[in-house]
Amino acid sequence: MKNQEKWDLYVEKNKTDYGKMCVDVAKEVMSLLDKDKTPLHKGYYPDPHTAHGLICIADKNIKVGSVSGFQAECIAQMIFDCHERGDEFRKNFNDN
Repeated sequence: MKNQEKWDLYVEKNKTDYGKMCVDVAKEVMSLLDKDKTPLHKGYYPDPHTAHGLICIADKNIKVGSVSGFQAECIAQMIFDCHERGDEFRKNFNDN
């Protein structure tokens, strides 16, 4: 985690079901990024090496339900701000 303080703030401010879903999916995406260091590229689910694919896979892995477009944006922002690969994720997320 490149910014633990920012992550802790996201967790603290997102206690509702809607916000907690974003935190939980972001946490799973970051775990997936840590486990598989393959560079990300343009594309969509089911490709696990795309921002979209990772968000969808994380959503399925933790069984929180369907993530909305707004939630995907929030999840992506958390990853941009807090994960070591956040800049790579941001570039991929914004290129699609």
